[in-house]
Amino acid sequence: MANPTTTDTLVENIVVAWNPSLPGAKIEDTFAIVTEGLENLTFDPNFPSVEVAGRLRPVPLIN
Repeated sequence: MANPTTTDTLVENIVVAWNPSLPGAKIEDTFAIVTEGLENLTFDPNFPSVEVAGRLRPVPLIN
């Protein structure tokens, strides 16, 4: 788990999950760290998305 005191180093050829949560909101992504940068393993091109800071992000579903 990442926190301000984490000393682990992220290196190429590992997979990491990013799972931020806020009250009433949650998202999770899994990335492979590759030579070119990050490869998002959980992005679904069939799900509506928008570009945020150069990365496609899913659009929140509203009931």
